Amino acid sequence: MEERDTPAAVPDDDREDIRIAVVMNGGVSLAVWMGGVTTEINRLAGSSPDGPDDSAGRCEVYRELLETVGATVRVDVIAGTSAGGVNGAALAYAQVYRADLRPLGRVWAETGSFAKLLRSPLGPPAPSLLRGDGHLLPELAGAFDRLVPASLRPGRYVPPRRRPLDLMITATLMAGEQETFHDDFGNSITETSSAAVFRFTREADTPPEEDPFHFSHDVARRLALAGRCTSSFPVAFEPAFAPVGADGPDGLHPDLGGSGRRPAVASFAPSRHVLDGAILRNRPVEPALEAVYRQPAERQVRRLLMYVDPNPAGAVPEEAADPGDPPPLGDVLETLFRLPFEQSAAEEFRRIRENNARVRAYRARRPDQAGALDEELAVRLMPGYARARAHREAARIHAALTARSGTEPVGRTGLRTAGRSGQEPGDAAGRAAQGPQDRAGRWANEPPPPGGWRPEEIAELLAEGFPGEDVVRYVPAGLPGDGQAAADWDWGLEAVEQLGRAAVDVLKRAVWLAPPADGGLRRRLRKRRGELHEALAELRDSRRVEEAFWGTVPLPAPPPGAHRRRALRDLLTGALARTAPDGGPSAPAAEAARRGRIALRIAALLAGARDDLWRAADAAPPDGGTPPADAALPAGGDAPAGGGVPQGAGHPDGPPRTTVPAAAREAARLRALLRALVPRDGERPPAAVLRRMLAADVCRLAAGGEPPEVEQEVVLQQISARTPNPFGGPAEPGKLAGIRLGQFGAFYKKSWRVGDWIWGRLDGATRMVQAVLDPARLLQLGLSSPEVLRRLRRAAVGGAFAGELGERFDGDRERIERELAFLDAGEGPETEVPAELTATVLAVVRRLHAEILAEELAGLAEAVREDLEAGARRDSVGHRFLEIWRDRPSRPSAEYLFAAFAGAGTGQERFADEIGTPLFLATAGRALAVGASVLGSALGVPRLAALPWSVADAARHELLTRIRTGRREAAGLLDRLRGHRL
Repeated sequence: MEERDTPAAVPDDDREDIRIAVVMNGGVSLAVWMGGVTTEINRLAGSSPDGPDDSAGRCEVYRELLETVGATVRVDVIAGTSAGGVNGAALAYAQVYRADLRPLGRVWAETGSFAKLLRSPLGPPAPSLLRGDGHLLPELAGAFDRLVPASLRPGRYVPPRRRPLDLMITATLMAGEQETFHDDFGNSITETSSAAVFRFTREADTPPEEDPFHFSHDVARRLALAGRCTSSFPVAFEPAFAPVGADGPDGLHPDLGGSGRRPAVASFAPSRHVLDGAILRNRPVEPALEAVYRQPAERQVRRLLMYVDPNPAGAVPEEAADPGDPPPLGDVLETLFRLPFEQSAAEEFRRIRENNARVRAYRARRPDQAGALDEELAVRLMPGYARARAHREAARIHAALTARSGTEPVGRTGLRTAGRSGQEPGDAAGRAAQGPQDRAGRWANEPPPPGGWRPEEIAELLAEGFPGEDVVRYVPAGLPGDGQAAADWDWGLEAVEQLGRAAVDVLKRAVWLAPPADGGLRRRLRKRRGELHEALAELRDSRRVEEAFWGTVPLPAPPPGAHRRRALRDLLTGALARTAPDGGPSAPAAEAARRGRIALRIAALLAGARDDLWRAADAAPPDGGTPPADAALPAGGDAPAGGGVPQGAGHPDGPPRTTVPAAAREAARLRALLRALVPRDGERPPAAVLRRMLAADVCRLAAGGEPPEVEQEVVLQQISARTPNPFGGPAEPGKLAGIRLGQFGAFYKKSWRVGDWIWGRLDGATRMVQAVLDPARLLQLGLSSPEVLRRLRRAAVGGAFAGELGERFDGDRERIERELAFLDAGEGPETEVPAELTATVLAVVRRLHAEILAEELAGLAEAVREDLEAGARRDSVGHRFLEIWRDRPSRPSAEYLFAAFAGAGTGQERFADEIGTPLFLATAGRALAVGASVLGSALGVPRLAALPWSVADAARHELLTRIRTGRREAAGLLDRLRGHRL
């Protein structure tokens, strides 16, 4: 393999930004496995080079991998329900307060047992089998307090600008909310929605005192209560009470509504009881996607959606169709109970695939459209463009006008929406303009406004224009002249947003193509990219301010007949013409002028970067041919379709070298864009560049159709128990105890919970390494395969097991070299990049697995011992593991740890083998007694509710007998062993 000079380090502002959105399903006791996965996600994020130096739980292996690929990583979206909601809350808390989640393993091991969760059969009739407020809620609150005590939170708090985060925890309202809509004739339609969400959102510009994670807002107890609410599994746990507007009956039920600068996190009001979030949405992929597409990006981004599902569906057994023998009622009732928790996320996965394909196709077409651009064509297409633009601006204004309780649309996620941008008018600027408003979109002491106005009516008026010189226009009459002032901007908001997207696309392609060896070029392009994102941040603020303004406009009921159109015209004209409280122009007028300045700023930025943009485009190998419109993008989408970096290209010190896929084709696309916007033959003033960009937008919208909502691809990564490992352990869900007993299995034995926790960490570690080692990124960096191999060996070989890990890594060298051979493919324009690096990932993850087992196996042995003392079966595989662990060497090798855990198999122990043991009798007897109490309470049958007394007495007597017998047998066995040794 070829040796060549490679970059020693990636500058901080040139690092790839790995963004992680996490979606976690419900799963009852599978929460323990999810907790292990969550711990590894948190360790990866805590090991990011741009993170605080004192982030707890940071990992040397993850740190080395991130340095190898020149990347940072953070979690910015979390959506969880039921068991996933609890772990999602813990992950969000750890991200904000730099906490290490490894202690959660002990929390789950100690508190997640039937012995502590089951209610007492004595006393009044029970409302549920397990103790929600009596055990789960205080344990969750205590766990948050122990992770980062209240006294340490001020010093460990990470402000929103450093770690923006959107946490969504779903729930189900017992008494749903009524939503009022209007049909096209003005008739009201009332529907009931039971979907709810607890949303803790911190944007980069959120003031700390308005951050729901701020330590002054009782964050630990609010998160604990949200986790308790989403986990209110029917019958298992009693419904949870969620107070909104005032604190609840005790300190564990804080107010989830807004007060002062503390934001509301509940999507409903007033206070009410809620059930498990999995009832209506057990796979909260859709709200995560909505949040993902709202996240701004300033660097090269690779967006991952980690879908955490321990037991993904396997093959569905074929049903024998017999029309004369319908399924029995019991099977029907079982199906009705099971179906809500087996919701498919197929629709959301199709949406990800379709959006990725749309982004690829759209970005591939943009250079072709720009290359064929003719300003005269844009003039001819202007009428159609004006109509399309009027309808899009009208939809945005209509959404802002009606975004109030009872009139705004409510999606299936239970989240209120406000226009296509996803920005709520209750943001910082909106709250300043509108006064008190909570996160559910409600205005204090304000009744729901009447509806009946249609977006189409607003669009017609916007297209016609309004009388008066001072009234803002949203639809242009023609292309701007070279001398048109920014204050006369009449292209609306979305036109400027499209200019920003086009400029981002140009710079994104240039940065992707710029050779790693040309440090000066890459530095200048990154500087331009930073300036562009500052302008786009100002544009996002402009959207918030103006839409907040529309939210304050009174919206009377439309009058009947011919007066309807005139009334709407007067309403809009009056709103647009009114002055601000300080005597200045109205918010729409001020923001229109501001947007004009931003548009000119974007054009000037491209004009000023002309030479560097052409230098990047010329650096690629020539003659790549014309790419197809649907050519594939590298993973993540921020790398342009078929990009390339020739090391030393365009310079006398080296021939072109392809270091991204299809370099020549992507360079041809960039050159087509540059010829249309900033041609190399003669400078264009910013006004002329702006005119060309607007002409391109006219042609695009009038002839090319709607653009994608966000030009960003999402890489879907499933994290499940079907994950390979380097030591030959099982790689299927049957290894987990949590999938048994209707997913309650891990609550039975402590060793089952600890085993599931360890598997969660192991499976999570494998997927984290896979997520970081992106082949396209390695190629972009211009690294040779020997250099990558050297860096990966440094990550994989180290710590307490360095010697044997080095031998194993070197034994895998041949397979690793074959996987990395694409890095030395040569100078051709077509470099085939593998989708994944399986052998490489497993070779690196071996060290992580060894270190995890070294941390956790002592706890597994202790859990087995405690299970045996509690009366579990003595000849189990867990018991055999305990004997092996007692005879371990003083310093166990990695291979010993692997063999010991692979043979432990605690999660594969059969529940049926426990029948008759003291632990089973005690657990089953108490569960039966509590179940009878619950049933008696539900049916109002006192005698049935009193039945548990005799059952509990019998179980307790049998348990004591078995324990005494077991102790005598153990003492006799010990005496015989002593005699044998003598």
